[in-house]
Amino acid sequence: MVDSTHSNLVRRRQFALGKTACSEFIDPVLTAIGDRWIVTSHRELEVTQVTEADRSITLIGFALDGNQPAASNHDLLQQLLAHGGPVSGLIAQTSTWGGRWAVIAHSSDSSLIWNDATAQRPVYYALPAIGQSGDGLVCAAEPGLLAHSHKFQKSAAAVDFVRSREVSDFEVYWMPGDVTVYDEVRALLPNHCLDLRSGAVRRFWPTSAVAPVDYDTAVAESVRLLRGQLEAAQRRFKLSISMTAGWDSRMMLALCKPAVGDLHAFTLAYPNQPRDTRDVAVPARLLARLGMKHDIYDYPRVIDESLRDIIRSNNDSVAKGYCADTQAIFEQHPTERVCVTGDVAEIVKCHWRLPGRTDRDVTAEELMGLLKIGNHPFLLDAMRRWLQQAGTPAISLCDLFCWEQMAGRWQSQIRAEYDVAQDSFAPLNCRSLLVLMLGVAEDKRRSPEFVFFRDVIQALWPETLAEPINPPEVQSLSRRLRHAVAKSGITQVIPRSVKDAIKRRRG
Repeated sequence: MVDSTHSNLVRRRQFALGKTACSEFIDPVLTAIGDRWIVTSHRELEVTQVTEADRSITLIGFALDGNQPAASNHDLLQQLLAHGGPVSGLIAQTSTWGGRWAVIAHSSDSSLIWNDATAQRPVYYALPAIGQSGDGLVCAAEPGLLAHSHKFQKSAAAVDFVRSREVSDFEVYWMPGDVTVYDEVRALLPNHCLDLRSGAVRRFWPTSAVAPVDYDTAVAESVRLLRGQLEAAQRRFKLSISMTAGWDSRMMLALCKPAVGDLHAFTLAYPNQPRDTRDVAVPARLLARLGMKHDIYDYPRVIDESLRDIIRSNNDSVAKGYCADTQAIFEQHPTERVCVTGDVAEIVKCHWRLPGRTDRDVTAEELMGLLKIGNHPFLLDAMRRWLQQAGTPAISLCDLFCWEQMAGRWQSQIRAEYDVAQDSFAPLNCRSLLVLMLGVAEDKRRSPEFVFFRDVIQALWPETLAEPINPPEVQSLSRRLRHAVAKSGITQVIPRSVKDAIKRRRG
């Protein structure tokens, strides 16, 4: 039984696609796809459709084009529809789109679904019965929607993998490869499209190597495209920004210079982060220098159980601690604002590398090691499946892995969990922009200097570099003592109930 106080949060910003309407939603919006499917969506999730004769294009979520900031969702769909040709030819036309979206392109002889560059608007799919035709395909924003509707059971191997994780209160629980906790349900990974009639999944990118780009040209063009995305977002939404001491949020702050007159800047302070920790103190000092207000969101002292239950039912893969993150955002973030995030930057920061290994030599075991989420056989099987499907890609295997796993599964999961509290968009989540940045020489993109990122920030708003980025953490006496205790291993014998009580008191 749903608490009426939070009934509007049930399946907030989620959708389902099937032959009939999905009963998991309260007062949903229904959108027909020809005479074959129905999209059932929460009323706070935008769904835009254009039709012409036997063709239709349906956008779930919102799309932004940095090349034409004034274009609405409807404008972008009209342009896509006017392009003509086969449905499969439309995918490339969305490479300039940012935002968080999934597109369903339908005609009398073809129906495809694909999503934004890094799947920040997730799509999961299943064939409810083995051997069923493609017309029985169902899709949704979240695996549990499909499982509840079709009585899928969690697989024993997946459950054993989840138990093996032993995640802390501050980790995000996510699944590897394209798997979920249900054998029947798969994630539609970035760079793939799904044929709604046959159930076949096809990789459509990368098809060729990324061309090297002149450095100055890359900086200038990245700045132009990012500014175009921000302008497009400003035309539609009131904005907020989540701040830490890191590179990604600094770039986003620099990008938001035109919006500072009405920009809500905040930092979520975790129970293990005192106010002098760098991720709280650095943005506080910087925003004060820039004359901007800085809100610090405190972690909840008491869990709202009715909200927690909805968060968990909305997201089949939510970890216990992450419910509290979402509650903090829900209680303190202005509901009408869309949050600008630095998500997916790792794709172009050479985040994962395997020195001395060629793409042909990389093993599933090595990929599993990069993820740092254990070595369970379920995880290894998922890595073998991904590696086999990736083949020998036209770009760095490690970059593609980061694109489809860190961005496409981990960060996508975070955004899906936060949907109950806020909508968001990552300006870097644009295929043409990411490809442009990947064309920059690696020595300009990698840590610790991140020269390319610094130069983009310098071009956007140089004053945002007044405070250091990720400076060494100042170790207070209390923090040094906590670190020493943790290192000693004594915390392993402290009951979880006692640890949770301590964290609640610190929060």
